[in-house]
Amino acid sequence: MAEQIDLMKLVIEVDEQLIQKGAEPFQRPMSAYLMIAQRLKPGSSAILATDPLFNAVNQIYNQLYRPVDLHMPPMHVGAFMFRDVFFPLRIPLIFGSPTIIAVLSWVQYSSRSA
Repeated sequence: MAEQIDLMKLVIEVDEQLIQKGAEPFQRPMSAYLMIAQRLKPGSSAILATDPLFNAVNQIYNQLYRPVDLHMPPMHVGAFMFRDVFFPLRIPLIFGSPTIIAVLSWVQYSSRSA
């Protein structure tokens, strides 16, 4: 007979370990999933978007933390000053291979308005 697992208890236990290691809240859901997956199914691999365990761990984290705590903050790289107004420069952290053509779009927009 299959053993019942209290996933909430397991997530909180792993979350506590991650807190002790100094992991930020936005870093913990993925790390917790990986640690729990290794405990429950050593050596397994799955596509995260379709893995029920991954989705369950994320749902528990959404119950434990505010959404603002679980979003990765942009990286602060500097500042721009215009007269007496301070504008922080931030770079969003993106995973994968997105295509960003912001400069080309800006140049095309500038040439239209001239």
